[in-house]
Amino acid sequence: MKKIKKLMNAGDFQAAAERLRARLTLSPGDDEAKLMLGTCLHLLGNDEAFMRIDDELSQSPAARTLPAWPKFHALRAAACGGALLLAGVLCDIQAEPILVHDYGGPFFDKSQLVVPVPAASDGKYSGYVRLTWQPVVGAAFYKVRRAKSNCYAKSKVIAKVTDTTYKDKSPAARPRKKYWYWIVPCLETGKGKKDASKSDSGYTRQRLKVESPGVMEVGSVWKFRVSGNKGQKLKASDCKWRIVSGSDCASLTRSGKLTAKNGGTVVVSATYNGTTVQSTVQISPMVAPLYGGPSYPILDKYAGPTYPILLKYGGPPVTPLQKVSSENMEMTVLSPMSDQ
Repeated sequence: MKKIKKLMNAGDFQAAAERLRARLTLSPGDDEAKLMLGTCLHLLGNDEAFMRIDDELSQSPAARTLPAWPKFHALRAAACGGALLLAGVLCDIQAEPILVHDYGGPFFDKSQLVVPVPAASDGKYSGYVRLTWQPVVGAAFYKVRRAKSNCYAKSKVIAKVTDTTYKDKSPAARPRKKYWYWIVPCLETGKGKKDASKSDSGYTRQRLKVESPGVMEVGSVWKFRVSGNKGQKLKASDCKWRIVSGSDCASLTRSGKLTAKNGGTVVVSATYNGTTVQSTVQISPMVAPLYGGPSYPILDKYAGPTYPILLKYGGPPVTPLQKVSSENMEMTVLSPMSDQ
């Protein structure tokens, strides 16, 4: 509605009226849209359609509560001027009836519609296939049809839109799988024109993300976890794993289990459905204190004799225990039978 109001503020009442007719086709109970359409038609000189809308809204209690209703209804007196309202059926020179559209729209035959060719995105997006097509003169809305093969008879309607673009999110669960699309322009009555030859195929991109530990200790084991597109069920065992570099530091199983053996840097790659991602893991060696305390991984193996140590739970770096000289220490040995 914001776009329609902008068109009206800019004075483009014809474009606003076309959008409002399309909106009413999908939401016939939208009184605000009817009121705005009646205003556009009045300004375009179609007072007959304007007065029909005014009659319809006058019967709606909800419409009479709209803030713009008093001003809209006041236009009726100016437009009517006391003249009798025209009937809903006009006659041409041969006295043949010509039905007037409910909201003053132009007369179109289904055969006059032009079937557009959709342009479907090929692997550009991972979350959806994006469709675009050229607008069709006389079309109130469009039916979007989809099939798993280039066969119109097997296609199904997946959406009804008034715009000329659509995002199909269903293919995200099956990336790189092709789907075929057709666009059927329709009149306000719902009648549309199809052309089975005017189709295009599209597919989504495979997304692959690997959860990595970043840093591992020698002797530890990490089981990689992976994720794909939204709605896609993917396990680490579905991927193809290999060590790109650093095979002397770790070993890797087919299911994505990494075992750290020596300190260094390991680069691991995972491949699935044509998509490959890499993950870098730093393996830190261990230093055991002299007197049986816990082991800590070394941050920098070139730090010299007093290696800085990374505490497990985020404490400050500490150094290994130093040897203590016993030259100046005194020792007193008590007898087991002593009362002291």
